[in-house]
Amino acid sequence: MRGRRSDLSAGGAAAEFVIVAAMLFTTFFAIVEFGLMMNAKILVTTAAREAARKAAVDGGASSAAVTRALECLRMGIVAASDAEVEIRPREAAYGSTITVRVTCGYEPLTPVIRAISGGRVTLATEVVTRSEKVR
Repeated sequence: MRGRRSDLSAGGAAAEFVIVAAMLFTTFFAIVEFGLMMNAKILVTTAAREAARKAAVDGGASSAAVTRALECLRMGIVAASDAEVEIRPREAAYGSTITVRVTCGYEPLTPVIRAISGGRVTLATEVVTRSEKVR
């Protein structure tokens, strides 16, 4: 009987380990995924700032500002192919406001987080600056 009791407790310990390990791994991957998502958000913000700086110097929307944003996005894990860069207005007088909005999708890498988030998270940033170009 003594051997039988230790077999039962060993089975209980294995079951407890499975439950705790599942929660631990899910939490660990959620933390890693959140860090990757925050990195992507910072990258999108940097792309918007760089595009806003270029647009401020150019005096409004320019292909160079859009290219600058897409180059910044290519540096990280964000897919620049589905990114949208919107710059308003087309031409801005000195001192007027220029708004740059960068929007792109982020797909979580871990399947559990992908299932929880619905498969895709939209990251968007808007930066407002003033035109520096004197006409």
